[in-house]
Amino acid sequence: MKVTLNTEDKGELFLFITPSKEALLTQQDLGEIGLEMLTGATPVELEGEHYVPLTSLAPDIQYAIDDKTSTLHITADPKLLKKNVLDFAQREPGKTTHLKANAAFINYNLGYELDDKFRYTSLNLPFEAGININERLFYSGFSYAKSPGETKFSRLFSNVTFDDIAGPRRVVIGDYSASSGILGSGGNFGGVSITRNFALTPYFVTTPTLGLKGMIQTPSEVQVYVNGMLVRSEKLSPGEFEFQNINATGSGDAELVIKDAYGKEERVKVPFYLSSSILKPGVQDYGYSLGVKRQHLGQENFSYKEPTFVGFHRLGLTDNFTAGLRAEMDKDTFNAGGSLAALLGRAGALDAAAALSKQDGRRGYAGTLNYSFSDKSGFSARFSANRFSLGYANLTLQAAAQSKTRLSRNASLSYNHQALGSISASYTQTDYFTQPSKSRTSIFYTRRLFKDVSLYISGGRTKADTVTRDLFIGFNFLFGQQASASINRQRQDDQVTDSASFQSNAPTGIGSGYRFNANRQQDTGKVDGNGSYQYKGSRGIVSADVWHSNGQNRYTLNGSGGIAFINKSFYLSRPIYDSFALVKVGAIENVRVSSSSQEIGTTDKNGEVLVPNLISNYDNELSIDDKDIPVNYDIIEVSKNVSTSYRGAGIVNFDTAKLQGFGGLFSVTENGAKKPAEYWGIEINQSDKTVTAVIGKAGEFYLENLASGQFSARLFLGDKACRFDIDIPASDAIMIDMGEVNCEIH
Repeated sequence: MKVTLNTEDKGELFLFITPSKEALLTQQDLGEIGLEMLTGATPVELEGEHYVPLTSLAPDIQYAIDDKTSTLHITADPKLLKKNVLDFAQREPGKTTHLKANAAFINYNLGYELDDKFRYTSLNLPFEAGININERLFYSGFSYAKSPGETKFSRLFSNVTFDDIAGPRRVVIGDYSASSGILGSGGNFGGVSITRNFALTPYFVTTPTLGLKGMIQTPSEVQVYVNGMLVRSEKLSPGEFEFQNINATGSGDAELVIKDAYGKEERVKVPFYLSSSILKPGVQDYGYSLGVKRQHLGQENFSYKEPTFVGFHRLGLTDNFTAGLRAEMDKDTFNAGGSLAALLGRAGALDAAAALSKQDGRRGYAGTLNYSFSDKSGFSARFSANRFSLGYANLTLQAAAQSKTRLSRNASLSYNHQALGSISASYTQTDYFTQPSKSRTSIFYTRRLFKDVSLYISGGRTKADTVTRDLFIGFNFLFGQQASASINRQRQDDQVTDSASFQSNAPTGIGSGYRFNANRQQDTGKVDGNGSYQYKGSRGIVSADVWHSNGQNRYTLNGSGGIAFINKSFYLSRPIYDSFALVKVGAIENVRVSSSSQEIGTTDKNGEVLVPNLISNYDNELSIDDKDIPVNYDIIEVSKNVSTSYRGAGIVNFDTAKLQGFGGLFSVTENGAKKPAEYWGIEINQSDKTVTAVIGKAGEFYLENLASGQFSARLFLGDKACRFDIDIPASDAIMIDMGEVNCEIH
């Protein structure tokens, strides 16, 4: 019979109907149509299988049999039905291919500078090189600089990076930068660093998110609104449902709009407040590094001093609290403290930290408090305060420093309205131990006047040894998606400067951009400015700049690019800042290839092009323009989603098949007599496949998509066979006439 469950069609099932109209279904069928919690079931055995009488499930399950339509209608309490769980942050499985290939890269940026008389003044060439083997990165950066009278070559960072996706954690051996967090410090070091790196699993949700639950009696459409904006619409089967990891932040309201099978609409509002400083319960964030200080980076190649430890660890305790510890130390300094991040209901979020230090026998303490609040109306408020004792120190702040901060505080309010614009005001004051306090009051307002015209106004008052006031007013104009212009006037005390600029941004893909900017001081009439031009090609980026200041010009020329080694070949490209891929489209030339809908380049004579701008560990869409594929080629896919390891690489094949027909006549010669090979079988052994076919009337044949070259072949009929070599010509023609091909039977 046809079966419905809470009005939802579940298809046809075999069941037993007793003379008294009692319906019995197997436990397996009940589970497959969505009934899960059948604790009261009393199965009976019929024909070797266990069936459940639906009457034994009353009152949670009711049913009726419609003899006219031969339908069993089941009505169940929604709590017995399979739960619908939708994770808004989860990717669809099986859609992304992870690329993995051993590869290497070199990035360079050559800068050449000339003076007002086009005389050479300096040359700079920073470059970096990396080798990725089995998703392990071996890396080093360098800098070369030359000016009249001085030439300098410097080693920058050199390290090996190991990523553990399951952690997710990153281990760096060699040079690295590290920080212990709030109230601490950081720097450049050489040694070992172990950090939690959520970028390795970018779709893993680390902070508490908005979740919504409900229950529906019939098949329904459920819409999710966040602060009045529709973010998801789903058609759900009857039962409980749960939406997880809905993207939202700050204070606001979520609303569920449920439309059931009968057209009835129900609305449920859920208030929320979320903060990105809170970790989900059980989620840990940490960083530990042990090594020696790297000194004079960019000046000296191997200057290391003093063993140093820097570390922090944060743990999500509940959806509202996250706690952390941090520490840093060397032979002269010890600094350690704790932190707490808390949600205050719908009243906002609070972050607090405290630390103690000891350096050269001097002890100190410090504390910080940060409060933030925002709501859906567009209002937000922030307040922060930091207190330091005279003896407080960390790895970069010395206890004996003279111009140390004693107390700093900052307060800001902002309001954003779609029609009225955005306005914000802030006040900052810093008190020092040995010098006068400094404070600043500022206000900022912006509003879109027309579709493509915006107004910006800001002003402020700074008080230190003296009092200064400043005022800024400007207009911004948009011309399409790439070009924009601005005019503004800035006044600082009695000095007034007028500025104007126009720019057209270079696209992400291939193309050019330019920028012009001019400034004029009203009191002196002095004018300065600059202009620049940039071209992005598939094999590099070139730019030229001219600067005018103090009546003189300065010129710079830049060229940057990358060299990649993959698939046993070298490729020229733009700079490779993260990961890259070699795209292969058969052997078809001049096929346009795009990354995230931005054209990157066209395939060469081998059907290859390098894509240098992939983001590691994320889904990257690579596509080809099928209009560039010749009509006699068949292609299965024009778009693929791929991912790579950090600064890794891979090969992406867009497989093509050449559509080409071969026709002619096959004949055989036996005992000196030649006759058509009518209805004989043909077998051609090509390098990657064996082609078989039956020859038609009068020996006519038609074969498709044969590789060019000479191959062994066989004609056969019953116990007769004839072996020969056949030459398949190379041609771009769609149809090739091979004439008569004869084989002699010996």
